Amino acid sequence: MNDNAPLTPPVVLVMDRDPFIQSDIDMTLHEVMPDAMVHLCSDTAAAASLIDTLEPLSLAVLRLMRHDRLDPRLPRRAAARGARVLLLGDPIDLGKGDGSEAQIADDRIAVLPVPFSAGTFRAALAELGFPAFS
Repeated sequence: MNDNAPLTPPVVLVMDRDPFIQSDIDMTLHEVMPDAMVHLCSDTAAAASLIDTLEPLSLAVLRLMRHDRLDPRLPRRAAARGARVLLLGDPIDLGKGDGSEAQIADDRIAVLPVPFSAGTFRAALAELGFPAFS
């Protein structure tokens, strides 16, 4: 291993329709990971495209929204590519909207209920395996 090799900055995807929430999340991430490359988007179609193209994806922060349901395969696809996934909201908003709560059985995926604070956001990231946030 080459000790002189530059470290790759973390690549983060943030999907939330509210630009103020996006900005708050971006600031919180940069407080701890100043070199992070944060990609912001506001809908599930853009998130799906970015999950497939960002390389390497370290973290995906995805807002669960009732009017723009997130395909439950999307967080799993991000996790399969090596990313940690933090879902913001209620798991009932994941999937087809038939009232059945989606099963999330992956230690790379966590759910943070909304509303949340910067402190609970940091704690959720620490639990997902980002110790710098603890």
